[in-house]
Amino acid sequence: MELNPLWKNVVVRPDTSEQKRGSIVLPDVVTGEIKFGEVMAVGDGVEVLRRLLRTSQRVAFRAGAGLSLDLDGEKALVLKAKDILGIVEA
Repeated sequence: MELNPLWKNVVVRPDTSEQKRGSIVLPDVVTGEIKFGEVMAVGDGVEVLRRLLRTSQRVAFRAGAGLSLDLDGEKALVLKAKDILGIVEA
């Protein structure tokens, strides 16, 4: 299944590494850290956004942001453009 976001939304495949402190797994909201993921699709809301973000690019975004989805067994997040903090360069 493919999801084409509308307006200023971006679909991201989040990194699946878990944050642990001791033997306790901490949810993203508690850690308050920046998360990373790979862009899967970009909405058509803002032309500048479409020029900056490309599929397969790695981005940083706020932990706890977005709506979690399951696309054919693959985790995905639908983020608002304002939740993306930057593009990660290799």
